[in-house]
Amino acid sequence: MKSNEKYNFEYDNKGNLVKKTATDGSVIWEYQYDLLNRLESVMKNGVQVASYIYDESGLRLKKTGTNATVYNVFDIGENVLYEQENRDYLEYVYVLGKHSITGELEKAAKFTGKDLDEDIGLYYFNARWYDQEIGRFISEDPIQDGENWYTYANNNPLIFFDRTYKNFEEARLDIFWYIESFYNRQRRHQALGYIAPVAFLKKYYQMK
Repeated sequence: MKSNEKYNFEYDNKGNLVKKTATDGSVIWEYQYDLLNRLESVMKNGVQVASYIYDESGLRLKKTGTNATVYNVFDIGENVLYEQENRDYLEYVYVLGKHSITGELEKAAKFTGKDLDEDIGLYYFNARWYDQEIGRFISEDPIQDGENWYTYANNNPLIFFDRTYKNFEEARLDIFWYIESFYNRQRRHQALGYIAPVAFLKKYYQMK
């Protein structure tokens, strides 16, 4: 068992957080996972508040919460293509960069652009879930990068972002993409003279 000033934590033998208990005993969160370490259900003080169904690649297809059931459809890039919520009817459609929104409910995307699941207080990062209250993911990094497999972006979200890769091939392709992009950016900097990124982009697009 691990703890901080506010909570005590219990993990299973796969490194998944299975129980988070407030030190004053006021709140007990319990997390259950499927055989692939995907979050399957969450209980708060003994009452189930959310359950999840995933596709074969690990993307969340359905969430059943306390007040609503949410369905998601993803494109090949793991972006939400269609989302429907049955509470007061909420619909999002993302096609070729265009956004169509129906309904008056607010989409809870607040931390690095990720979706906040308000029923459980966690952010959904596709491969795993992030607890902003304790500043950690509730499960290990799938590719086990670095010394701490639970932190987000080396604890510096203002500079880095966590892609949360599900395997090494995804990471390798992203690294090659980054190197190519950086190389091209360096060549453009030489032509424009080094300037701050925002000013650089503005000046670059003026030249196109």
